[in-house]
Amino acid sequence: MGLPAEWLWALVYAGVPLAVPVLAARQRRVAEPLPAADSALVVLRVLSGITGTALIVGAAASYVAPVELDEHWPWALTPLLARAVAAWYALFGTMLLTLALALRRRCEGLIGYATLAAWSVLLLALPLLHPDDVSGRPGWYAVMVMLLALALYGLTLGWPERQGL
Repeated sequence: MGLPAEWLWALVYAGVPLAVPVLAARQRRVAEPLPAADSALVVLRVLSGITGTALIVGAAASYVAPVELDEHWPWALTPLLARAVAAWYALFGTMLLTLALALRRRCEGLIGYATLAAWSVLLLALPLLHPDDVSGRPGWYAVMVMLLALALYGLTLGWPERQGL
């Protein structure tokens, strides 16, 4: 990586996942006093924190060593593509970690968990859409199914009808 554009993209891919929680925390401080966290969200917050941390660690590893981790991926990745994919996983890891730390009311996570569900479904559809290009890596499928399950759990808890709205 010697060109300025390469360094700029590296900064964007590495910096955005770190900047999002900082900006979210700043916004919360100036917005309104935080309400007490809903006790029904404890399990969701813990699962989101553990999963988010694991995604960030995995994304960092994929970003630092894309060639070495390529064998665990269900389709062929170049080092640049591996880093771009790592940024997506870091994005969702950061989102889950932010929800784990800041989620207070059930409805606050709806958009985040809905986005995670849509992303998980679309990635899980890849083997059906491109069977010749996607191999069967059971670990990847397990992670994606677990992310979908977490997203559905978050949506179930936060859906307005469950709150009597």
